[in-house]
Formats: sequence, structure tokens, C-alpha cells
Amino acid sequence: MKRVLFDASCWVAASGSPSGGSSLILQLGLAGKLRIVSSPRILEEAERNVGQKLGAEALARLYALLADVDPEIVDECSEEELEAWNTLVHEKDRHILAAAFKAQVETLVSLDRRHILTDQVRAGFPIAVCDTKEFLNTFAAEQEESGPIGQSGSAE
Repeated sequence: MKRVLFDASCWVAASGSPSGGSSLILQLGLAGKLRIVSSPRILEEAERNVGQKLGAEALARLYALLADVDPEIVDECSEEELEAWNTLVHEKDRHILAAAFKAQVETLVSLDRRHILTDQVRAGFPIAVCDTKEFLNTFAAEQEESGPIGQSGSAE
């Protein structure tokens, strides 16, 4: 099963928009089509941003999403694991790349165009980095390629 690291920006978006791309990806996780991965620091950042920017209703939605999706939580990264990404991102965003790398996910999904979805990160990070739309398009194409269960010889 494909494992996807969800950045704080995606948790914030899903908390604020039940019909947006981030929510659709979480629905795929709920349906057992993929596994959502996060880290304590990413979730703390999401909680803080939802509370400050979107308010109590969205914060309640975030908590409900976390309970329903039950993301896999990667352990906190050491300073050495964080330092590995000093040349790709600003210090405050190293934890995102470090968590994705430590968890060995297939894809890092983010909506942070300024810091994560840059040409430099996409070229220098060994894991696919994309926004929600790119991820959903790729996921749909992969599902079409594999065909109905039984045709590809695999049930996954």
C-alpha cells in the first residue's frame, strides 16, 4: 500500500474544506487505498495553524479527521536527520523532509509552494514531492493502469 506523508498545510486545508484535494486524499486513506503518514511536529504545526487561522469548528474537524484516519506517526527526527536537508529547505521546514525520508514514504504531499514545492526540493529530494492535485492525478492514472482487481495479477 502506498504511504504518503501529509504536510501540515494539507491537514490545515482538509480541516477548512471537506471537499478539497486534501480531504479527498484523506478519504482515500479511510478507504484503505493508501496510508497517511505524519509526525508529531507536523501535527502540532497543523493544530496551531488551524486554531489560529480557521477557528474552533475547523479545529474540531481536524481532531475528527485524525481520529478517523489514524495516521501512522513517524518518530521525531534527530538533529543529524534534520541537518541532512539543510541545503534544500529553510531550517524551519527541515523536519518535513526528514520525517518523509525517515518514514520512507513514496510521496510527500504539501501545499507549501514557497518552501516545499520548489524546483530545488523536487530535484534534490529522493522522494516524490507534489501538491494535492498532482498527487490525485498521479494516483488516478496509476489506478487506471492497474485496471480492475485481478487484471494486473495483484489485489493492491
